[in-house]
Amino acid sequence: MERQSLIFLAVLVIFSLACGIIDDDDTNVSYEEEVQQSFTVDANQLCPERIDCQANQQPSPSDEELQPIEVTKDIDVVAETGNQELADFAGAFRSIEITAIDYKAENNDLTFDLPPTTLYVGPMGVTSKEDEGVVELATIPAIPAGENKTGQAQVSDSSRAASSELFKDLKLSTVVFAQPVVKKDQPLPPSGSTKLTLTIHVKFTANPQDAL
Repeated sequence: MERQSLIFLAVLVIFSLACGIIDDDDTNVSYEEEVQQSFTVDANQLCPERIDCQANQQPSPSDEELQPIEVTKDIDVVAETGNQELADFAGAFRSIEITAIDYKAENNDLTFDLPPTTLYVGPMGVTSKEDEGVVELATIPAIPAGENKTGQAQVSDSSRAASSELFKDLKLSTVVFAQPVVKKDQPLPPSGSTKLTLTIHVKFTANPQDAL
C-alpha cells in the first residue's frame, strides 16, 4: 500500500468514524508474516579442548558436556519479510500476536542428541541470552541423534506478551541457546551436523489512521 493510498484511506476512515458510519475495529488491517532463523549445528565446532577431537571414536565412558550452542541474529522485520507496508505502522500497531513457532531439523547425522533448544528475543544488537531486555520465547524439544524432525514449539502467554512488545519497532535480535551433551555410550568424540530452522509466525494488526 503506497503512502498516498494510506493517507487517503486514513482520511476516509476518520470521516466515516466521525459520521458513525463504520466501527473503528472494522478498519483494521492485518499482516501475517514469518521471521526465520536457520543455522548449522556442527559437532566439530562443539568439541571441547579437554577431548582429543581427532581421536578414533569410542563409546563415551560417561556423560560429556560439549561447548554450548549460542547463535544470534539481528532482524529487520521489514527487510526480512519484504513487506514495506509494515514500516508505515512501526511503533503504532494495534496488536502483535505470535501465532506459532515451527522448527525443522534436516540432514541430521549428529552422533549425539540435540538437547532442548531455547529461542529468545531481545533488542537489536544483543549477543547473549543474559543481555538486558532479552526474554525467553519458546523451547524446542530434544531431537534424537541422526533424526530429522519437524514440529511446533509451545509459547506461554507470558512469553507471547513480552516478546510481542519487542516486535513493535520492527527491529530486534533472536538468540538460540542449547547445551549439548554426549551421553554415556554415545560415540566420542562427537561427529556430524544438522541444519536447524526456526520460523516465527507473527500477525501484525494496524489501523490506517494510525499511519498519519
